[in-house]
Amino acid sequence: MQKTPHEPGEKWQANGKQVSAKALSKNSIAYWKERIQKPTARSVECANYCVRISHLGKRIFFNLNSAEKDIAARNAATIYKHIIAHGWGDAISTYRPDLEKKQQDQSRDLSNTIGTLIHYAGLFSSARPSTVVSYARSLRRIVADLMSISKKGKADTNDSRRFQAFRDAVDAVSLDEVTPERVLAWREHYVTKRNTSPSSRASAMRTANTHIRNCKSLFSKKYIALLQQEMNLPSPLPFEGISLPNAGPTRYRSKTTRTGPRRRERRISICSRVVSTDTTIESRIESKDKLLQIDNPITRGISSRHANGVRAKNLIQ
Repeated sequence: MQKTPHEPGEKWQANGKQVSAKALSKNSIAYWKERIQKPTARSVECANYCVRISHLGKRIFFNLNSAEKDIAARNAATIYKHIIAHGWGDAISTYRPDLEKKQQDQSRDLSNTIGTLIHYAGLFSSARPSTVVSYARSLRRIVADLMSISKKGKADTNDSRRFQAFRDAVDAVSLDEVTPERVLAWREHYVTKRNTSPSSRASAMRTANTHIRNCKSLFSKKYIALLQQEMNLPSPLPFEGISLPNAGPTRYRSKTTRTGPRRRERRISICSRVVSTDTTIESRIESKDKLLQIDNPITRGISSRHANGVRAKNLIQ
């Protein structure tokens, strides 16, 4: 039996069986030869091979800069050995300088952004998570209006991607952009835009005050010292010194009254329900006709809390 010639980088057992790629060492070229691939972008295959390397819970994509599979596998093994010997930081700076610059920009920007504030406020706050979410929603609402960030995205994007893009855009805004003067101007614009009637203006003022009150809670004195250790908070704080004008009582008050014919029909309905169930349909109709002829004082007496079924039945008869 003729033996199959061995290829460079392959491992074989004594009985002539080839060792599977799973049993190969990650330092070998044969291991990475089975794991490199040419990714596709918009149905077009890339010219060079690429690989994703995982180590210590981190997984990063590398371009191997070669269209030859053997050379690309050798480059993947070299990168992996560099990661093991020098760590992720040195490997990224050597083989992915673009990613290193992006991470530096993100770490520099996220130190003083809306997203960072919401993150740490959620960690330090003793309020319920749902309450912190409402605080964050109010802050994002005000910041989005100040920076003219719209929730409307591209027509071909779904709602979840559109919302995520909106949230990422708002969370990337620096806290330095939110000043007390701009917040006061936002409230005035918010109320003026809805000033169609005195009640509408009062309702808009109450809503604006609620948003500002929620935002102030994110800068609570209980954990402001902890926030200052993690972030570079601006001075003055975004909502510092903003008073909340009185917009009237917030308790709901019904404007409808049960008077007139509707109230009389309700009393008659109460009287009709206390009629004995053993009467026929015709007797029930006659009883209701008699009730319609009863004067209001008697009807009110029947519909009172102290009336019982026996008294109502006697009055009908």
